[in-house]
Amino acid sequence: MDLLRLIIGVVGMIYYWMTMGIRILVSGLLPFDSGKTTVARILIEGLRERGVSIGVSKPIAGHSLWYQHGSISNIARENMLVGEDAVVLRDSAGSKDPLPMINPLDIGTLPPDPEQFISSLSVYYDHVGTTIRSAIISRISKCNGDKVSYKHLVISDNLRVLNRDLRASFNRLLNYIKGDVEEVAFGAFERIVSDAVKHAERCLETLYSMHENLLIESFNDASAPTVNSLNVDLVVVAAPGKVFVYEGDLYRRAFYVTSSIVHSSPFGAWSTVADLVKLIKRYHALDMPPLWDADRYGVFRERLVDLVLGYSDLL
Repeated sequence: MDLLRLIIGVVGMIYYWMTMGIRILVSGLLPFDSGKTTVARILIEGLRERGVSIGVSKPIAGHSLWYQHGSISNIARENMLVGEDAVVLRDSAGSKDPLPMINPLDIGTLPPDPEQFISSLSVYYDHVGTTIRSAIISRISKCNGDKVSYKHLVISDNLRVLNRDLRASFNRLLNYIKGDVEEVAFGAFERIVSDAVKHAERCLETLYSMHENLLIESFNDASAPTVNSLNVDLVVVAAPGKVFVYEGDLYRRAFYVTSSIVHSSPFGAWSTVADLVKLIKRYHALDMPPLWDADRYGVFRERLVDLVLGYSDLL
């Protein structure tokens, strides 16, 4: 088995050096806690150990400022809204690309005060049920070549429905953010986010042009964070205890089949990973052990990297 992995790895490296590189999309089977970032980090670190440098992208990110405490330390350190996933990707890859280019659209959420909705809990559930509806602040980036600019928006309607302590804590958090911070109503924010996805596409195009090898991490269980994110060789789907690998072309075609039925919006009825994978056959699957099982974890990482580098010979 060790000899087989060595052969696959060598063949993969030969393929890599003979081609223009590799593009990978990492998606999740579940809306939350699929393990996308963990799998992405494993791949990035494993590839770098083999001498393969790789760029990274998290076109769209959403994270809770209520319980994802790493986001707070990131904001204080980077002086901008940024979640844990984008920072992990950047640091794992040793990337020098600007964070606003790696992660052009970022949304921080906070839960509304349920006491204000006690007579209409269905409205409260709507608020807490989606990233957009519970958004309290967003960072939106624009890429122009290798230059990137960004601004922060605070969603005033959602700010008003926070409890008093949360509102005070959020106002203190704003002190860490440098640059202009603009307040907008929720309706305006929805329209701005639609345009922001287009800007995220342009940032991704820039990263494609800068890196022969690129790993893109998706958003929640969306089949892809943007349409351009589908221009990949491989799609790695993470699930608790399992990793599925799909050929990029088959995955992309399944996306367009499902997108002829659903609306093309990553925050609306955009097709999910589950919509796609039930239509196509995966060409490999790996059991993923818990991170605390160091021996099995090491074997899993080597097998996954071997698979990515030698994927053309396994089809």
